[in-house]
Amino acid sequence: MLNHNSLVNLLLRSTLIFTASGLAVVFGNCAFAQIQSDNTLGTQNSIVNDIDALNKRIGGGVILDANLFHSFQEFNVSEGGSVYFANPEGISDIFSRVTGNNPSNIFGKLGVLGDANLFLINPNGIVFGENASLDVGGSFVASTANGIEFGEQGSFSASNPEIPRLLNVSPSALFFNAVNNQAAIQNNSVAPAGTDPAGFNAVGLRVADGKSLLLVGGNVSMDGGELNAYGGRVELGGLAAPGNVNLLFEGDNLKLGFPENVTRADVSLTNQAFVYVEADGGGDIAINARNLDILQGSKLFAGIGRGLGTPDTVAGDITLNATDNITIANPTSRVYNDVNRGAIGNGGGINITTGSLFVNDGAQIQSFVYGEGNSGKIAINARDNITLDNNAAIKVEGDRAGDIRIEGNKVNLGGVSSIRSTTGSQNSGAISIRAETLEIAGGSDILSNTLSYGKSGDITINVGSFIAEENSLVAATSWLTSGETGSINLKARDYINIFDGSQVSIFTVGRGDGTTTGSAGNISIETKDLNLQNGNIAVSTFLGQGNAGELKIKATNSVDLNDGFITTSSLGAGAGGSIFIETNNLNVENEGSIFTNVFDPSNVDVNAVDFRVSSLEAINLLDQLISTINPENVGKANSGNITIIADNSVKIIGESADGNSRSYLSTATLGEGNGGNITINSNSFLLGDGAELRSSTYGKGDAGNIQVRAIDAVSLIDADILSTVEAGGDGEGGDINIDAATLTLRDSAQLQTITREASNTQPPGKGDAGNVQVKVSGLVDIAGEKNGDYSGIFSYVDTGTEGDGGNITIDSGSFSLTDGAELSTSTYGQGNAGNVQVTARDAVSLAGIALILSTVEAGGEGHGGNIDINAADLTLQDGAQLLTLTRGASDTDTQPPGKGNAGNVQVKVTGSVDIAGEKNGFYSGIYSVADTGTEGNAGNITINSGSFSLRDGALINARTKTDDRGGDVTVNTGVFEAFNGGQLIAITSGNGNAGKITVNASEKTT
Repeated sequence: MLNHNSLVNLLLRSTLIFTASGLAVVFGNCAFAQIQSDNTLGTQNSIVNDIDALNKRIGGGVILDANLFHSFQEFNVSEGGSVYFANPEGISDIFSRVTGNNPSNIFGKLGVLGDANLFLINPNGIVFGENASLDVGGSFVASTANGIEFGEQGSFSASNPEIPRLLNVSPSALFFNAVNNQAAIQNNSVAPAGTDPAGFNAVGLRVADGKSLLLVGGNVSMDGGELNAYGGRVELGGLAAPGNVNLLFEGDNLKLGFPENVTRADVSLTNQAFVYVEADGGGDIAINARNLDILQGSKLFAGIGRGLGTPDTVAGDITLNATDNITIANPTSRVYNDVNRGAIGNGGGINITTGSLFVNDGAQIQSFVYGEGNSGKIAINARDNITLDNNAAIKVEGDRAGDIRIEGNKVNLGGVSSIRSTTGSQNSGAISIRAETLEIAGGSDILSNTLSYGKSGDITINVGSFIAEENSLVAATSWLTSGETGSINLKARDYINIFDGSQVSIFTVGRGDGTTTGSAGNISIETKDLNLQNGNIAVSTFLGQGNAGELKIKATNSVDLNDGFITTSSLGAGAGGSIFIETNNLNVENEGSIFTNVFDPSNVDVNAVDFRVSSLEAINLLDQLISTINPENVGKANSGNITIIADNSVKIIGESADGNSRSYLSTATLGEGNGGNITINSNSFLLGDGAELRSSTYGKGDAGNIQVRAIDAVSLIDADILSTVEAGGDGEGGDINIDAATLTLRDSAQLQTITREASNTQPPGKGDAGNVQVKVSGLVDIAGEKNGDYSGIFSYVDTGTEGDGGNITIDSGSFSLTDGAELSTSTYGQGNAGNVQVTARDAVSLAGIALILSTVEAGGEGHGGNIDINAADLTLQDGAQLLTLTRGASDTDTQPPGKGNAGNVQVKVTGSVDIAGEKNGFYSGIYSVADTGTEGNAGNITINSGSFSLRDGALINARTKTDDRGGDVTVNTGVFEAFNGGQLIAITSGNGNAGKITVNASEKTT
């Protein structure tokens, strides 16, 4: 005969069989027949022995090897009473069936006088009352199945009772064969059940520690009742249609195997119903249902009990499987798998598979370590929706926190809900979400965090579309520790929307005492369209020595940044991270900004902001678009470079209505390091409506260079490109380089390099202003003014500063300066003004009080720069002028006369020079003047041309009003014409000598 242990190979072939009949459960002190044998076992019928009026002992039955079979017409246990099954020697499993038509009401104690497993089968239903209890040494199975199968040897059926003949092997399945709904099992038991392994009082139904407690319906409901299998297994579930549920033996535990294609029944836990399996190791909970409800403060507890465990202890798992919905709701409803306070060991996992999961109203799914050890993993897979709302949470926490893995069609977080992984001394688990849609709203968050030396886990999101709104957050963080943060990888096939103050961010926060060294991880974003509307993407370190990570964005179609920012920052001693953006279109507007910062002393760099785009459009950015900043007290740290490479256009547009805020790309240094460079390569470039490109030094480093290259046009409309040595700065200004087919400056648009005067709090800047170099194959067109500011190119060193002005060099096909526009180099401080050189393959044309000038201004000490014009033709009309000047005292006498020689003017043209007319008292001409009270000579004026015409009041004037010499005027030409008031003048109105006038005309003089 086969013994019990030799039959393990038959287990997978054994099943439980269920049939359905309706069940009406009536509570209270209703009268019922307590126990009645059904005489279906022949000469071996079950025998009910009365110990007294309330307590019974059951003997008899059919023994087949290690199995004992009982059969009853009615089976109930009255309140206050007890029913015990005898456990003959050698019996490991006791099977009892109810063949009558009534449910079993277990209102007292049900037990076994030994260690055998007890099976109670009643197809009509089973009810455990509030005072029901178990006293079994083995496992306990209660089921509304129709019977139990024993592999190929047959079945023990309650709906078709027969005498068991060959059932001497372990059971293999519960079978349900009724066509109606299966009867239910209900547990309301809160009877005393001794103390748990941690020493706390237990209540409800309890099996021996390490054993199994299985309730298999029909529907299974727990209304305030409790189940306890410490270190063992609790499993709930049922079928609502004919089918088999497999019974599997794993050591001391029984477990169920549910069929895939049979409709399941519902399981509900309400009114603070609890299931406990936590002990000093092991302990599993499994629920298989159609719909599972855990409501009104109900809880599942697995893990390691308080004060228990060792470093090698491992808790069991919680497995929830529902074909339709799982709902966990109400503030204290929980699914726990924890390492309790004072406990040691590793938590088990939580595995959820369902159609849809709803976690609401403060409910939580969590794997925590309150003692010492690692938390387990949480894995959730939903065919349809996963919804967390109203302070709901999914959390892991421990010395080494487990992973959270979530997969569903649509994942929604709302109402300050959260998905969090938190670690202590080791690493927190990764958070992985795969879905068609992920929506986070209402201040909800997905957070990976470290609170000690461990590293927070990576967050990986792979979805069709992603929406974060209403101040929601996706973040990897490190708080007041040296732990590093994980990285965030966000990938959406269609779009990513970050709105309404929401963020995707990584940040570390140190203590500020130099002892925290954790670095921030990287953010990688891939999508078709990225939209930020008052939303932010940030990588930052604060008050520590760690480095900020990189931020990479790849959007195949567009990146739209509206009133939000993209940033990497180090507000400590570490390096700021780089920003890389690759997209077809980059659009930034309404105070949007992209920047990198470093804010503490160290020898580190703020890395680059790097764009790869088809086209960039920035509209109405207020305060800043893109900047890299290395502020004061940052030691020798360099601010990062900004690089934009666009296949098509780059457009940066915008100024606030009051004119106080502008859109800009900016690099700056406030410490000893250098400012970063700005480089733009595109097909065309437009800067408009108050926008700026700016590089600055406020500290002891050099400002960065600005370079704009365009295959076609570079256009500035009411916009500026400037490089400055600011007040308090001590370094060289950066150069501005424009390389394009055409350049247009309109409506007060300017290119500027400046060394600034003192501010209210800072001394004047020290250092040379940068150079401006323009190289275009076609037309340079500079024209117009707006609100009294004129378009132009300027380089100057301001009052009280030390340094030379930069040179302005233009190489073009043709050059036009009109309507008050200027090219100007000046010194107001201690240094020389720069030179101005204009080279044009065709014509240079100035009209409408347009000026090219180089001056030593009042208060300035240094030489004026030279002006050189090289072209095919030169035209100065309607008050247009070329001018070098050393200026006298200011009108208010706050600044003394300038000191230094005025620069020379040299014109070389192969064709004609035509100078004519005046406008508003300004006479067209070429001037070099040493003004009253100044110290220095006027410059020389030299003209070489094919022909020369001076008419309609136009002037060539080299004048000194001082004791120093006036400049010479020399004209070398083929044809010379001066008429209708046109004059060549070399004059002195001071004590100095006037210069000479020389005209060499090889063909004609008129």
